[in-house]
Amino acid sequence: MSLNKKEFNILDELLNGDLPLSYFSQKYRVGERNIRYSIDNLNFYLNRFSLNKVTLKKGVLSWKSSQTTLNSFVEKITVDEYIFSKEERKNYILINYLFSENTKITDIERYLKVSRPTIKKDILALNLELKNFDLELIRENNSIFIKGKEKKLRHLKLLKLLEYIEIKNGELLFISKLYLTEKIESSVIQNYLTNFNIVTLYNIVLKIEKKLKVTFDTNFKNLMCIYLIPTLERIEKNRLILKKNNSEFLKTLNDYRLIKDILSEIIPQNLEFEFLHLTEYFISGYYSHNFSENLLLVQNFIEEFSKSISVSLSFDFYTSNSYREEILKYLLPAVYRIKNNFFLLKKEKTVMNSFDKVIYEKIKIAVLTCNSLLEEPFREEEIIYLTKISQKYIEMENNKEISLTKLLNLIKDSCINLNEDKFVSELLTIYKNKIYDDR
Repeated sequence: MSLNKKEFNILDELLNGDLPLSYFSQKYRVGERNIRYSIDNLNFYLNRFSLNKVTLKKGVLSWKSSQTTLNSFVEKITVDEYIFSKEERKNYILINYLFSENTKITDIERYLKVSRPTIKKDILALNLELKNFDLELIRENNSIFIKGKEKKLRHLKLLKLLEYIEIKNGELLFISKLYLTEKIESSVIQNYLTNFNIVTLYNIVLKIEKKLKVTFDTNFKNLMCIYLIPTLERIEKNRLILKKNNSEFLKTLNDYRLIKDILSEIIPQNLEFEFLHLTEYFISGYYSHNFSENLLLVQNFIEEFSKSISVSLSFDFYTSNSYREEILKYLLPAVYRIKNNFFLLKKEKTVMNSFDKVIYEKIKIAVLTCNSLLEEPFREEEIIYLTKISQKYIEMENNKEISLTKLLNLIKDSCINLNEDKFVSELLTIYKNKIYDDR
């Protein structure tokens, strides 16, 4: 009778409107009986807390509630009443080994309520993803730690920190989390950060900005402040960057000497390659101006892309704010790429038969047409991801029921002095492919 994230996600989607049982069956690739079981399970807990139940009528699921109620409901569920998904387990393992000292595998097993063989399988799956960073979780002397290229490990730490924290005007803020593992992971991050003075690090970035007589983008300043955290942590552990391909060129720059002078307040002066490594990042902040421009480029891409596929797929993506925001959220990490060194941790893994081929081909054409708006062309997995998002919105629209109230109001507005063409036009606009135009 334990709950899982899939069931919470079902409630979250139902907040936006009624959806057929078949929609969730197709989405999660399970039988309708499995979804019915999930609804029964949810209703058991909803009833316990005297909350509205999920109803099923004529194959359509409905839940009359609010986001506040859902958040409160999730918070009331204890770890003993919850089953963690494989993705949740993998992220929990990764966060602990990235940011917690002396992590014990027995503690992970106990919290996640799974066996040692299951944890070993999760680590194997996690290592497949870490290969993209030239990193690996390895067992050595009865302990497990992440091994690989030092620069890639710091980038990975940065990317994971960005999921839990942000900095505004030098103040450290924790991003609100809802699910159980996320909250525990956030506390691990919070404990990790107790060793760092964020105000001091932010002031270092401001000093460099002032010394160079430039203006850094706000996003860039916040990012570099956060990046200094894993940098100092790794230096403290004597895990150092020991080479830099363009070091001789960088050392000739007056900027290098100015930046090194300020960074020497927090980094030992004999660590030359650490200064060179950070110098390249700082000068990229004002020579390339990537941060503000990348955000604008992404927004321009979404603007043109949504226009294009609205025509090719005969579906109004352009005016759907939720659709555009979902794409923006996926693409925003482009803002945090510095000279192609920062990459997304999670790459979308999609089997070719898991999405509509026709939609895929039209999405690909639109992407290739709009690619010129971006500095870095889309990869195949990004095209597939856009296909799946677009397909999801089409399916959601097709599965919506016709509102009788809206239909009656439309009829009442048109029943006096009927303008047939206008009436039909409004019907087709509102209900699109739900009405077959057989005139």
